[in-house]
Amino acid sequence: MDHHPREFDSPKEINEYTTLERGYIPSSRSAFELTKGKKWISLVGTISDAAHLYKENDEFIKEALDEFQMSLEEFKEKVVFVISNFLIYFNKKRSEAYDILRKMNSIEDLSKIEKYSFKIKDEIYKYVNEFEEKNEKIENVNFYYINPKYSIKNSVAFEIGTKKENHDKIFIFASPKKDNKISLSARNTSKKRDMADLLKAGIGNLEGNAGGHAAAAGGLINKKDLEKFKENLQNYLKKSLLK
Repeated sequence: MDHHPREFDSPKEINEYTTLERGYIPSSRSAFELTKGKKWISLVGTISDAAHLYKENDEFIKEALDEFQMSLEEFKEKVVFVISNFLIYFNKKRSEAYDILRKMNSIEDLSKIEKYSFKIKDEIYKYVNEFEEKNEKIENVNFYYINPKYSIKNSVAFEIGTKKENHDKIFIFASPKKDNKISLSARNTSKKRDMADLLKAGIGNLEGNAGGHAAAAGGLINKKDLEKFKENLQNYLKKSLLK
């Protein structure tokens, strides 16, 4: 199951289910619709994928929020961020984390894991608050490199990239990974520029890969190529802005 644009067809022996023809429908929502599992878990995945920014999910999200008697902001704060932060804390013990979540039958059970979430939340907001000071401008792109203790880059990207005042802005967030790699996340909720294409342009002929949606994409490059990536990106942006 996938909701990302595909460059290649899947092997024939794989049964593939895609939701692209329905618009931006995250797999977490589709999984619930097919299995009728836990709606609150499905809603966490749906919002984590920023699907609340797409009208095709409005009815699904509204019905779920009405059922839980929460506003979108309340659900994000009390449920989405708690689970997301919990999974980040247990990044190297995902099986253990999923086993804990699997046994939770209601939102009220999240009180058992809030202590882990608080530790991650503090670090996320540390980098969110430092963004204005340490953000690097590459033409019209905001490039933000962070080196956190936990794997919080995507959470920082979500916090900054989905703010209403940042709707038209383009962001690339970068952080180091093991094996001397750099992980990249690009965001632009207005979709005025394709983020997957933007990352691919930055990579150019460097060793690396990128893919995703017009509004959000991810990539991976070698750490030694970071400055060359930014140089490629700047050259690409200069040419495109002249058109």
